[in-house]
Amino acid sequence: MPEILQLLWALLVIIAVLALAYLFTRYGAGRLNGMFRPRRRRMTVVEQVPLGRDQRLVLVRMGDTLYLLGVTPGGVSRLEKLPASELEALEEPPSGDPPQDGAQGMSFGEALKKVIDQRKKSGRP
Repeated sequence: MPEILQLLWALLVIIAVLALAYLFTRYGAGRLNGMFRPRRRRMTVVEQVPLGRDQRLVLVRMGDTLYLLGVTPGGVSRLEKLPASELEALEEPPSGDPPQDGAQGMSFGEALKKVIDQRKKSGRP
């Protein structure tokens, strides 16, 4: 009879340890993780756009600068560096006036051609 009691006691201890481990990972670990994190993040992901399998564009804000990054399985490439004021201008609600450059009625192909032409004029690839 004492062997059965020892076996039941060991089983009860194992169940208690598993239950405590579950409760700690469920509720306690999240609170402890916040203690070691810096209060203010210096880098934030503003937006991500998937382009294909394992490929995406990521807009990252670091301080007063925005970086447009291309992310692929082969690495991360900086595509553009912009001042944060450009993002704020994009986030402003459009006024009743039509845009000056006529971008509202522009198709994707026209917009892409415009960006390529601008890059050629500035001498960037």
